[in-house]
Amino acid sequence: KAIAACERVCQDKNLRCKKLTTSHAFHSPLMEPIAQEFRVIAEAIDYRPAKIPVISNVTVVEIKDGQINGDYWCRHMLQTVEFYQGLN
Repeated sequence: KAIAACERVCQDKNLRCKKLTTSHAFHSPLMEPIAQEFRVIAEAIDYRPAKIPVISNVTVVEIKDGQINGDYWCRHMLQTVEFYQGLN
């Protein structure tokens, strides 16, 4: 019911909205059961410095070299993503 109410509010304001079909929660504490396994995999990646500025969708600040790692991606997976704020 809450999702349908949000959709109606968006439609009333002529805002596009689309329900995403997913298999599980994303960007939520509901991902906690897989966080440790995810962190291990994310730590195995060889991250390289960005060639353009990258703004974190979690902290809404520019990511500096060395800040992308397994911990970063776990926070990203478990916390609310502030995509809109990162565009400003």
